[in-house]
Amino acid sequence: MIVRFILVIMCTVVTCMSECDAGQRVEGKRTNLQYTFSTFTSHSSRESGVKTLFNLSSKSRSSTLTNIALDGSWFCLGYNSFKQLYIVGKIAQKGAWMPLTSIRYIAEDGKTSTPSRFDRSGFLALSALTSPFGRYVAFIGGHVTADDLYVLDTSLDVIKKLGKAPLPPPDVAIQVICQDSPLEWGSCWADRYLDMEAGILRFTSETVLAVSYGKDSASSRSKVRKQRTYRLDK
Repeated sequence: MIVRFILVIMCTVVTCMSECDAGQRVEGKRTNLQYTFSTFTSHSSRESGVKTLFNLSSKSRSSTLTNIALDGSWFCLGYNSFKQLYIVGKIAQKGAWMPLTSIRYIAEDGKTSTPSRFDRSGFLALSALTSPFGRYVAFIGGHVTADDLYVLDTSLDVIKKLGKAPLPPPDVAIQVICQDSPLEWGSCWADRYLDMEAGILRFTSETVLAVSYGKDSASSRSKVRKQRTYRLDK
């Protein structure tokens, strides 16, 4: 479990660092958000952990506006260009899972860092996808189970359940380990935060989410599929 956790965090960092350094989706109107990770050891409790340091800098002056340190491993989910705030998420251990456990908003002026409805309602997620301009974060998760599809409206800070989630990505690399486990969220195949393939979960516009369903197996996606679209602004 520890080895898998380290690999998950490493993969998440690589993926999100490339996203958070490229394009308007993750750049603010007037600022840039960068982050680094550091480990620490408490001398009193002799416990070690990870901190994430977010650096918010001005585009015009190329100077730091503020630094925000958060406990744990955080990454950038996107930027809401309507409300001018950054959306960041935390991956942490929850029982035997390694899900997304927190989504927070960092204001572009750097004055506030606040928990979202995701936090206040006690959600967790095993996959998430942000709309092009950051108003919506679609996620696969729940409270105890994690097999439903929801959307977080980051402008209104409300969560809506959309329906059943598509099955997790097949992974032939772990067939030996998970061969007796069903392909479902929360099982051995998907007990950690994962990125979904673009063809399975994708935003066709800022307000439309397209989801592809099929009778998938642990080795491959089914070629026979049914697509459903969700209008998120209704």
